[in-house]
Amino acid sequence: MRGRPMSLRFLPLVLVAWIAFTGCRGPGIYVDARDYIAKHPPMPAKADRIRVGDVLNVQVFGEPTLSMPQVAVRPHGAISLPLLGEQPAAGLTPDELAKRLSRALDAYLKDARVTVILVSSTVVVHVIGEVSSAGKREFPRPVPILDVLAESGGLTQYANRKGIYLLRGSDRIRFDYYDLIRGSASVRNFLVESGDVLVVE
Repeated sequence: MRGRPMSLRFLPLVLVAWIAFTGCRGPGIYVDARDYIAKHPPMPAKADRIRVGDVLNVQVFGEPTLSMPQVAVRPHGAISLPLLGEQPAAGLTPDELAKRLSRALDAYLKDARVTVILVSSTVVVHVIGEVSSAGKREFPRPVPILDVLAESGGLTQYANRKGIYLLRGSDRIRFDYYDLIRGSASVRNFLVESGDVLVVE
């Protein structure tokens, strides 16, 4: 008996793959911005706090091999140092971080003295999708999503106004363009962080 035509034999597999693909892209894997903000209320922005993307100068007095003239705060908020390894930094002031590092070094050094200086602070965001000018955007401080879109030339005529997503670590946060313009203050003033990826469908 002759088998079914090739295209028909593979149709079930194609349908399964299509459903899986579209299901993965559907809104189920994303968190609406309003729900995300309710669970993760933004911390007040303070100029003296260390942020992801900042570059620090960490000096251990009398220990040049343990000092780091330039060390970046990585996307997960930590810095990597000799001997101590990964150390949380984001959200602390330079003085608070210096004290924490001093205490951590007490296990290895006697009377360890550490100073931390903020060398540079830049928020780096990548923008992809239906904007006039996609690519990397740099800001001297965290800014709202609308500022990032404006720096990218705005949305194209093909952009999905309900398909704006912010990828932050393992979080995928969905925004509605009209909420960003005239929604609640918590949505309109939602600040991007260094390492975020903004996607416009």
